Amino acid sequence: FWESNERAYNIGLDLRGQNALKRFGCWDRVERCTADVTGRIDWVPGAEEPRETNTSQTRGYVTKIIQRDRLAGCLLEEIE
Repeated sequence: FWESNERAYNIGLDLRGQNALKRFGCWDRVERCTADVTGRIDWVPGAEEPRETNTSQTRGYVTKIIQRDRLAGCLLEEIE
């Protein structure tokens, strides 16, 4: 199930999504399967180097990402 990489959709969990999962009591299970996204990299045409932007510093939290199928699996485990 997890090995199929034909299509992998990543879901970004911002502070609102993280808080919702905490309210439902399933954040701990989901968080174990996430990765941190502290910003972005922009490739500007004509620039020699990409520009890195750390959005966690300005937002005050770290966005988490998780594969859509893995999130569904975590939530299914939680309700079973």
